Amino acid sequence: MVNYHYIRGHKVCFSEENPEKQFSREYYEDTGCEVGDRTQRPCVRCGKKPDPEGYDACLGKLPGVKYACCGHGVEKGHIIFENGTTLKGCFTVTYRRKE
Repeated sequence: MVNYHYIRGHKVCFSEENPEKQFSREYYEDTGCEVGDRTQRPCVRCGKKPDPEGYDACLGKLPGVKYACCGHGVEKGHIIFENGTTLKGCFTVTYRRKE
């Protein structure tokens, strides 16, 4: 059985190689390479790698946010705030400069 998900817009397959589930592997569908370090491939939408802390380059670190993902052009984005509130869908993030 092969399941899949996305990492920065790249389709990743998870394969259980035998019925006893003693060996499984996670690999990029387009290259067949094992995933390994998840920060090496750039976003398929903007072409940028995550920042050194692992945040999506297009979003950066958002104040009051626990986790955020832009969707990378293949899924809807989502933002999970520190209070547990979650937003899902297509959205644009704009920054307002402090004066």
